[in-house]
Amino acid sequence: MVQLTSNELTLLKDYLLSLGVTSKNLVCAFIEGSSLYVKEPRDLDILCLLNEDPLIHKAPFGQFFVLRGLPVDANIFSVKQFEQMDVYFPHQFYHEEKDYIPIFGDPSKVPLHTLNEERMEHEARSFDDVLLHPDYEDYRPKRLVTFFVLARQLGIIISDELIERAHNEELDPKDYLWLYNRLFTKSSPKVHH
Repeated sequence: MVQLTSNELTLLKDYLLSLGVTSKNLVCAFIEGSSLYVKEPRDLDILCLLNEDPLIHKAPFGQFFVLRGLPVDANIFSVKQFEQMDVYFPHQFYHEEKDYIPIFGDPSKVPLHTLNEERMEHEARSFDDVLLHPDYEDYRPKRLVTFFVLARQLGIIISDELIERAHNEELDPKDYLWLYNRLFTKSSPKVHH
């Protein structure tokens, strides 16, 4: 679990301010992404949720911030936009939200999504896109990390080593089609043309 020091939080707040995130507009900031699950992440993902729509959703190219030797990837949205994240991220994995770590602000003011049947169907389609079709533009073998996280949340034993190997892209997603079929019994992989 990532815990930021007060000095790191100050530096991060200053960086976010340079992106237009003011303390007055900020509802809550969370740590999200692979740093929640792996020992050696490639970046530190921060989600900032605001009262009002932001001017930008990410830092402009070349304007980056490093914290603990990791580039910070800040995603910035209003709470209203967050409620419909699949508009911005077609492959939003809602099950990860329960692992978000609030770092400042008031997390009780952010309505996190619950993983209901409709969202499980969305995740089944998303995992199909990002894991099972190498020729598809959204194919991302590293998404095995979040796939394994979901499997854990549904009671399947997945080792930390397997998650690390997925993060390092040492695994072939097609070797886990059996797990996809087990998690999503109502779904079957679609064929991309």
